[in-house]
Amino acid sequence: MKKIKKIEYRKNQDLRNYCTFRIGGIAKHLYIAKSKQNLIDLINYCTENKKNFKVIGLGANLLFDFKQTNKIIIVNRSNRFIKKDNSIYVSSGMNLSEFISKCASLELSGMSDLAGIPATIGGAIVNNVGAFNSSISDYIDYVVAINKNNPSKIIKIPKTDCKFGYRKSIFQSGDFVILSAKFSLPHETKNRISKDIIYAIKRKNSSQPLDFPSAGSIFKRGKIIPAKAIDELGLKGLKIGGAMISPKHAGYIINTGNATSKDVIELINLIEKRIFDTKNVQIEREIEIVKK
Repeated sequence: MKKIKKIEYRKNQDLRNYCTFRIGGIAKHLYIAKSKQNLIDLINYCTENKKNFKVIGLGANLLFDFKQTNKIIIVNRSNRFIKKDNSIYVSSGMNLSEFISKCASLELSGMSDLAGIPATIGGAIVNNVGAFNSSISDYIDYVVAINKNNPSKIIKIPKTDCKFGYRKSIFQSGDFVILSAKFSLPHETKNRISKDIIYAIKRKNSSQPLDFPSAGSIFKRGKIIPAKAIDELGLKGLKIGGAMISPKHAGYIINTGNATSKDVIELINLIEKRIFDTKNVQIEREIEIVKK
């Protein structure tokens, strides 16, 4: 495959190194987009040449379910950060933790509850990540994106049109690639923000199995709380291959060292079936399974 000028290209990459689950096949073609323009150029290239592609950030909500793919993997590392008054304009590839830290240094608050969540800004917006009754969408004014069906046009999508909900947004349709977003954040002292961040991280560390690779919560809350239902069914600690339902938090499936995507999917299917059989509820997945 022809390299795209001035954009970092890597061949035959093991995608275990590009996701928090540490599970993945080989990407024959992988690019690192280090700017918004890199992203635009790559998407236009793929569209014009009819190449299938997948844009990823930290890969914190993904399970790669293939041994090898010809699909072009684009790793989004664009990280421009601009402050104007109480507004922040940030590229979609910035790490969420870095974003929160930068905002804290500028005495801009509101995002502290999300501290410790592994995500880029783009991934966080796609899944409308949240914690402790707070979501990233609470502070978004608009999102700048490309529609894959018309990649030559950059569009600004106001918050009201993003269709944000619990772990949901319009961007989950797969039709868009997020380039950047504008946030409006309230002012607060650095000391107060620091305390809030430390508190949020301590709460996460006390309840989540951070000693093992995972993709976070596997299921969304709905009519029932999946983690509670899994616990009540006595499934904590259940293992298939190298994948295990975390003994610490039943909503997590952890990689104990050599888990495959097949192991994880079998566990997911088992959980879904047991909950449906006992509670007559079809729970919804939060994790995205990426096929070849």
